Amino acid sequence: MYDLEKNIKKWQAEARKNPNFEDGDIEELVSHLREEIIRFKEEGLSDELAFEQAVDKIGELSIIGLEMHKTKATKNYVKPHKSHSLYSTHLIPNYIKTAFRVIRKNPVYSSINILGLAIGLASFTLIVIHIQFQTSFDTFHSNSENLYRLNKVVTPKTGGTELHALTSGPMGGQLKLDYPEVEEIVRIRPWFSEVLVSYEQNYIKVNDFVLADPEFFNVFDFKLLEGDPNTVLKDPLTAVVTKATAEQFFGDENPIGKTINGLNNLEFTITGIAENAPKNSHIDFQILASWSSTGPAALDFTWMNTRWVPQSIFTYILLKEGVDPDELNAKLPDFMSTHFSERVDQYALYLQPFNDIYLEKSDIQYDDEFRSGSITNVYIFTVVALLILIIACINFINLSTARSTIRGREVGVRKVLGAYRSQLGFQHIGESLILSLFAMTIAVLLLIISRPVLMYIGIPSSLASFTNRADMLLMLLGISLFVGMISGIYPAAILSGFKPVETLYDRINGSLKGSQFLRKSLVTVQFTLSVILIISSITVYQQMKFVSEKDLGFEKDQVLILPIGNTAIGNQAEAFKGELLRNANIEQIAASNTAPGYGFSSYGINPEGKEDNESWVSNVLEVSDDTFLSTYGMEMEEGRFFSDQFGTDSTNAIVINEALARSLGWESSTGKRLDIPGDVEEGTVIGVIKDFNTGSLYSGVDPLVIFVKPSSQSFLSLRVNPSSIDETLKYIGEKWSQFDPTYPFEYQFLDDTFEKFYDSEKRMLNILAGFSALAICIACLGLFGLSAFIITQRRKEIGIRKVLGSSVSSILMLISKDFLILVFIGFVTAIPIAYWLTDNWLNEFAYRISPGPGIFMFAGVFIVAMAILALLWQATSAALANPRSEER
Repeated sequence: MYDLEKNIKKWQAEARKNPNFEDGDIEELVSHLREEIIRFKEEGLSDELAFEQAVDKIGELSIIGLEMHKTKATKNYVKPHKSHSLYSTHLIPNYIKTAFRVIRKNPVYSSINILGLAIGLASFTLIVIHIQFQTSFDTFHSNSENLYRLNKVVTPKTGGTELHALTSGPMGGQLKLDYPEVEEIVRIRPWFSEVLVSYEQNYIKVNDFVLADPEFFNVFDFKLLEGDPNTVLKDPLTAVVTKATAEQFFGDENPIGKTINGLNNLEFTITGIAENAPKNSHIDFQILASWSSTGPAALDFTWMNTRWVPQSIFTYILLKEGVDPDELNAKLPDFMSTHFSERVDQYALYLQPFNDIYLEKSDIQYDDEFRSGSITNVYIFTVVALLILIIACINFINLSTARSTIRGREVGVRKVLGAYRSQLGFQHIGESLILSLFAMTIAVLLLIISRPVLMYIGIPSSLASFTNRADMLLMLLGISLFVGMISGIYPAAILSGFKPVETLYDRINGSLKGSQFLRKSLVTVQFTLSVILIISSITVYQQMKFVSEKDLGFEKDQVLILPIGNTAIGNQAEAFKGELLRNANIEQIAASNTAPGYGFSSYGINPEGKEDNESWVSNVLEVSDDTFLSTYGMEMEEGRFFSDQFGTDSTNAIVINEALARSLGWESSTGKRLDIPGDVEEGTVIGVIKDFNTGSLYSGVDPLVIFVKPSSQSFLSLRVNPSSIDETLKYIGEKWSQFDPTYPFEYQFLDDTFEKFYDSEKRMLNILAGFSALAICIACLGLFGLSAFIITQRRKEIGIRKVLGSSVSSILMLISKDFLILVFIGFVTAIPIAYWLTDNWLNEFAYRISPGPGIFMFAGVFIVAMAILALLWQATSAALANPRSEER
């Protein structure tokens, strides 16, 4: 039987006899011989014939040796006969074979190179999908470019300016009458709380019960599956349900014409079925009730249609095609002067583009009923995505160009064997492209198994399936081809241009100082970006920790909130409270119209010293008795809180907070007169409560007035003993069922309510931390691979130094210092950039931390430690190796 390996070794031994060949030359010749044998075997030849053909293709060793000798001796390259050229045909298959040969010969470098780029591409794509989803909100409406929401800039007498999303009921209709450029208006009012809706014995709590004008389905492109879009919301007490809601209530039955009970126990007739609102819509609904249901025949909320002062409606305006919104904005002050002169000094109306509503909401108040995002978070994730991609690409390019510099002998041998410069150039580019496309393939596999990550960050399941995302595949392909081209162009342009004598004698290092500078620059950029990510992640974490631990001005722990306004309990709250207080684990109960974290309404107030033409507004809290202060552990700054020992406290006593006292300019507030029209006439301030935050720390403390209203029992606040929470909840649930067997028992711990204010930020922190860790790993992988390459180049130098008496520690320092200098430069460069980025993000909070030197020092120590770990294994291995083996 023919022994192929034996004959290859004989051919190799024959080459060794030729004094014109060095060991490196022979290694390259044998590699070419094997490539040719494989090619001929693929054509169907036997081992023996494939070997003979390959040897003939390469040519006689004596001739090749002579040509190589001439090249080295005369420093001139004499082109061999074309018949000796291995590169005249089969170029692409040869590139592929060579690429895989490079991978097999250097598995560590190649794995690091490919895996680093693959992780970077996958991470970048995951973030791009998230950003794409966030920026797609509301764009599915065909009229979205001409749609606007009517907002207002509020300048309260209490000081400052605010942006509000709420308007009054008559505003939109009057705008349409006054200005022909307005095509249509739609008013929307999500109900103020959950609504218990029933059909026969089926009771369901509906979170998104929305009142809407009849033009809703003509202005917006929400899909109506059944019903006439012109009439489904026309008549009072009619409603459209979503497909999912219809299935909950009616199963497979057709709901059209059936009635459901809900919202003040009114009967609503189903007139249409709508497709579920898309996930990328800021407007969400389960049940749409006709706006005419607010009239006397139903809810009897005439104020929602006739009164200009109450601001509780969301008004959407469709402008006619070609209308400039700025021109209409310029007319709105005159509109206010004509129709709402009493607020002209406080309200400035403006049109907010519909497509901006979802993301541009951080400064706009009172639109919490809708889905919302953050343009700042989009910017942050865009930066993170680009940083990760840049780090991964730098890695790939760095390692590719570094590895190419030790392939000089291969280039020289190929030139002697007849390769043209263009062929060598295309070979390097082709190899780089193959490696980058291999990395792309792995990235696609990573993306397919990363679907849960997309689901976690809120991407709908239909968009989270990567297999049907042709746009993402094309993006990945484009990036991979670009990176492959960039990393292949350098060796293609530089190495292929060297003379064979330079490459055969490894004399190219001195000519590649630009390459070393490029690699050092890229490493510096890598670690600059990594430090920015570390500092950003730490800053977000510390800010979230700060807002969760900040003293809000009251004790939120162990406070249980029971919303009872929509239940039968609301009409028998005192009896219910009495039953609950029988349980020793329930320490105190306070009843009020709202609770911290659940939003406050604004009322007009008349403080002492107010001019007739001035309009003052303040948030209002109605409490049923004197227990609110002690239940929440709040403190008084001046005067006293309400007390049942003073009979007038329930009629004309007022408590204000410090924020209102400051805005009124009252140094001493006790005894001042303050009226709340319609609620407290001839009111007298009896005390000033210390400021407490009623919402997220994005906003400061708003002015607040508190008065006693025994009927205000929409929320019960229970301070409970933490030792037996489960038993206490069971007891409350049993009592709830006795007082209202139909409405499901619901509760919320107050600390959880405040935690939810920062859900998106915490999710952002988790994502940012995860991707930052990946970016740092990619950078360290690159440093590991690059250090391994550098150490391989310097093994002979290391061996000589050990022979001359250098210690292991000095060799470690020698190897590491250049890299650590680059890391330090990256750290110093990152500090101002990271500070600017984090400071801008923190400015969104009314209460924020200041990034101190500790954050930056931690980031510096951490990144240096990671760099040392990446270097240590390679450097230690080289420093401890046998000097004799290094010298060979």
